[in-house]
Parts: sequence; structure tokens; C-alpha cells
Amino acid sequence: MRRMGAIGNGLQAAWMFARGDAQGAALLTAEPDAERSAAKTSFWAAALCLPAVLCVYLVDPPSGRSSAGIGRLLLSELLDWSGFAVLTHILIGQAGLALRWPRYIAAWNWCNLLQALMMVGAVIPTLLGMPDAVRETAGLVVVGWGLWLEWFATRVTLGIPGAAAFLLVAMDVLLSSLVSVMLNLVR
Repeated sequence: MRRMGAIGNGLQAAWMFARGDAQGAALLTAEPDAERSAAKTSFWAAALCLPAVLCVYLVDPPSGRSSAGIGRLLLSELLDWSGFAVLTHILIGQAGLALRWPRYIAAWNWCNLLQALMMVGAVIPTLLGMPDAVRETAGLVVVGWGLWLEWFATRVTLGIPGAAAFLLVAMDVLLSSLVSVMLNLVR
């Protein structure tokens, strides 16, 4: 039952962040042991994202060399997710903010779930056969909003300036791109 409460709190926190409400961080707890537990539970977001990721892939598959199949898509998601968690754990610890990492990674995980669900909404114009301009605009809006959401949640949960939060978001995007390129090279 405790896990369900952590999942509900995480989802509610992500929803609050999505509306620009910094109070969402309070739902991710303030006691170190509880925060570590909430952080562990938040990795369920990765599993909960899979249906959304598969839906987007099936409705609007990538073109060119990057269309590698569902197996590689899932491997890419796993490497992105776990790689970023490990990398941020190290970097945030080296920055002297190790005690804030559990709250940060919990917010990051739940915000990723929200982003995945929004990406499903962004492919609806494709399903409806709408013009390219509508489909591309929907995708651009969701990606832009997702980057803002990650930046906002990062800034709030780590208590860092906006520029530092931007660097973490950029690192996330870069890592995702590197994983994708590397998987395409090993064909």
C-alpha cells in the first residue's frame, strides 16, 4: 500500500510541476529514508511508460536508419533511463547535492511518464490523417513543453539556478541521442 501512495504522490507532483506549481516537490517527501524509498518506487514510471512509447512508435515510427525495431527501441529506453539515473547520481553527488538526488530522480521519473503520455497525444493528428503542419506543430509543442517540464522540476527539486538545470536537461537530451546513435552503429 505504501508503494501505491508513493506512485500517487509522484504522479500528482509531476502534474503540479506540469502546471508550474513548485509545491509538487513537497509530495515527494522531505525525510531522507522516505525520499530514498519514493525514489526507488519512482522507477516504476519506466515500466508504466512502455505502452505509451510503443504506441508512439507504432503510430509514427522513426524513418531512415533509426527505425531499428521494437527490441532496439526498448533497449534504447532502458539504457537512456538507467544511464541518466546513474550519471546524475554521480554528478549531483559531486556537486554536493547528494541528499537532494532522491527527490530529483523521483520527479524526473514521474515527469518522464507525463511526457510519454503527452507524446501519445501528439500522435493523434497522425492517426486522424491531419496535414504535416498540424502533426509537426503538435510534436514540437509537446517536446518544448517536455523540456520545460524537466527543466522546471530539476530546478525546483535540486534548488539550483535555471542555467544549471538547463545543463542537466541538455545532458539528458545528449545522452539519449548518443544511445540512439550507438545502437544504430551496432546493427
